[in-house]
Amino acid sequence: MPARLAKSNTTGELYCLGHLIQATIAHYRATKDLRLLNALTPYVDTIINLYGPNKQPCWSEHPEIEMALVELYRTTGKKEYLNFAHFLLDEVDYDKIDSQHEIDFGHYFSGRPFTSLGEISGHAVCVLYRCCGAAGIYLETGDRDMWRALITLWEDVTQHKMYVTGGAGSRSSDEAIGEAYELPNERGYAETCAAIANVMWNWRLLQAGGKTRFADIMELALYNGALSGVSIDGDKYFCWNPHRSRYDPALERYGENGGDLLTLKKEKGLSLNVRQSYYRTPCCIPNIQRMIALLPGICIARAKRESGFIWTSSLA
Repeated sequence: MPARLAKSNTTGELYCLGHLIQATIAHYRATKDLRLLNALTPYVDTIINLYGPNKQPCWSEHPEIEMALVELYRTTGKKEYLNFAHFLLDEVDYDKIDSQHEIDFGHYFSGRPFTSLGEISGHAVCVLYRCCGAAGIYLETGDRDMWRALITLWEDVTQHKMYVTGGAGSRSSDEAIGEAYELPNERGYAETCAAIANVMWNWRLLQAGGKTRFADIMELALYNGALSGVSIDGDKYFCWNPHRSRYDPALERYGENGGDLLTLKKEKGLSLNVRQSYYRTPCCIPNIQRMIALLPGICIARAKRESGFIWTSSLA
């Protein structure tokens, strides 16, 4: 069941469900086969019936499902999915929950109304995925408070907390965004998924606002922060993207022999400039593949937006 407000909340069911929703929608759009969609929606309906306003408390530990629910609304036309996404983003308030001390909401950039946030902090991917969901809701509702929060957070990250590559997340220990101008080269993290999330967020902002500044950040993060996460031959990857390298052949052998370079990176904080074919936390590898597959749609969507047509149906 979804991540609930309970002791030892370390689950990520809503996060995984969000990816399943997006995969289901992609399958339906590619094949027009309704079987997977028809199997999934009753489960999502059950979640909505159990959790939400005046029901059991619920929050998205690792934000992702919000943007998936927006896309499910676009696909099915069921307003309940959009409403639940809005609930998770802007109606859950941990200040009103007695068990708040058991959960590090700040790390997940969750558990507080999105429109009340004025500064970027916490896990870089969680931060930017949540912003993607908020941008999707704005595209569907035109909520001006949501837009003001989005722009406030966008200015904070782009002016104070983003690498020149478009990468985000300066703290390797917890994969988090640091304080303003805390952007170390060697000890930084700049996860590939965070750069991809930066592309996805700015893509949505471009659809919403039509400003070239969003396209600039989108392209910056794509060409420099995300594509650095995969080797030229396409079979080795970075989870983090170092801005200063201390290449050591022994580290490459360590990784090839099954050593966990990701844990070593967090413990030592060094750049560890070694691409791997697989990571025990395997989020960045398929995310790169998804991003490359989405590029034609992103280019077409941008062209349509520049011609005055807002295309909001995205899976990014």
